[in-house]
Amino acid sequence: LYILFLAVLHGMEGQNYTNLITLQTIILAIFPTALYWLGRSMRSREAGLAAGLLAIFRELNTIAATPLTEVSHSKMLMTDSMTGLGICLFCLAVFRWLRKTEIRPVRAVLVGGFLGMLTLLRSQVLLFLPVVLVFLFLQRRINRKDIVKEAAFFTLGLVLAVSPWVIRNGLRTGDFALDQPSQAAIMAQRYASSVEEAQNTKIAASTGNVSAHIWQYTMAHPLDVAGFVSAHFMNNELATLEVLPLRASLTDYHDNFQVSTLFWLDGINGIYGWQWVLLIINLLLISIGIGSAWAKWQWAGLLPLMFQIAYALSSALGRISGWRFIQPVDWVGYFYFALGFAEICVWVFAASGLSLRPREKNTRELPPLRNISPAWISASAGVILLTGMLLPAAEWIVPQRYTPEVQMKAAEIAEDSFLLEQAIGSTQQFMEQPLAVRMVGRALYPRWYKAGAGEPGSGWAAYKPQQEAHLGFMMVGPFGEQQMVLTIPQSPDQFTHASDVIVYGCRKTGYIDVRLVVGYSHPEPFVYVSGNPSSRCDPLP
Repeated sequence: LYILFLAVLHGMEGQNYTNLITLQTIILAIFPTALYWLGRSMRSREAGLAAGLLAIFRELNTIAATPLTEVSHSKMLMTDSMTGLGICLFCLAVFRWLRKTEIRPVRAVLVGGFLGMLTLLRSQVLLFLPVVLVFLFLQRRINRKDIVKEAAFFTLGLVLAVSPWVIRNGLRTGDFALDQPSQAAIMAQRYASSVEEAQNTKIAASTGNVSAHIWQYTMAHPLDVAGFVSAHFMNNELATLEVLPLRASLTDYHDNFQVSTLFWLDGINGIYGWQWVLLIINLLLISIGIGSAWAKWQWAGLLPLMFQIAYALSSALGRISGWRFIQPVDWVGYFYFALGFAEICVWVFAASGLSLRPREKNTRELPPLRNISPAWISASAGVILLTGMLLPAAEWIVPQRYTPEVQMKAAEIAEDSFLLEQAIGSTQQFMEQPLAVRMVGRALYPRWYKAGAGEPGSGWAAYKPQQEAHLGFMMVGPFGEQQMVLTIPQSPDQFTHASDVIVYGCRKTGYIDVRLVVGYSHPEPFVYVSGNPSSRCDPLP
């Protein structure tokens, strides 16, 4: 779903990433407002305002820490911030639904559809389904038969939202699943007793094989699974707690105005002396906030907490935790902190005899609900189904860019270049080699490096250090995502980001050794030849 969102933004702004980030930031700016409304609904305006301000300060600090460490925030094209916004809005929708005292079938269908769309954004939120159903039975004081009906409407909305995408995947791949089977297989490989075993485990990319491997390993090694799941779960809980400040230095103000040190890396292990007092205060305020929500709303007041626990458990089951893997729900910690802070303020003002608006009582009388017409239920279900169809329908609506005709035209332009023969010799003879490739697509993120220079680590092959100066870029299109390396002594003048190109090259381990690249979509096509032109493709190293 996030890819569709980015496609819409690219359709509006093209390759202008500054405008893309601005549009995304405008949407993500709803998050502090959503927290305010959730806090206001559960406690008071003051609690909502405190939670919203904490969200803003946290985002500012995360952006400021970008040059120092790995982060995920609203200025990046990542799903974490958008998922956090979606979960907060979903929590608000479920809370306002559960606090009603009578059956609301239309709202149940819409909220279920909301969860379905959120599942298409981050599939692990599917674990919210049992949470909502359990809380529906615990919170409502109506006929059990009506509760079952409402639960069925909620589940219907969820199914209608995800079924178009699941059916599309089944028809395309034969595997009726939400995510790519290859991603699920990578997660299943983590169910191993050692890193070496995980690396040597080969699992066919299908839901059945993935489920069978996880089940068999869990049955054979239950203590190991319980150990790593509980360890990652606790790490998620600690990461949620560590969002709140544990430092208040009276002598060192450096990080108060500009983040300049990695003071947070030690986490709980780095706490010493009086910092334990701050940790205890944070825990106390969170506990008071949870108690305040329970006192007013009973089970509905625990919704954010249970969503955080469910999400933390879902990532722990995948053997990942902390950082961006818990970020979409780490706001729950400072949300209850804000509720607890507001409650303490009420106590202090009440004890001092000063006037402060007390906590609002849940005494509002709701008008009796009229009978809902089946037409409204059908209409809401139809809206959810049509919304769920947007994702697979996008493949039909958006025209194919690199049609066979476009690829043929690109090849003709390349054939007209006098540098083609210098680079690869005869096209026919070159393409007869098993490792030779001719690909058409869009070149992304071109970057030139001097000999021996490149990006450290085990990232994309196109940007790793090479013995000779090279231009690294990615290419996407009908051949999927490809890593490209063009040996060239100096930085090219015309090779721009998001150029439509045709590439002739040879397959290497992890990348394509480019012999010729032609940008055919420009008024004046650009052509670059490898510094080591050859008509032969050597065997893989």
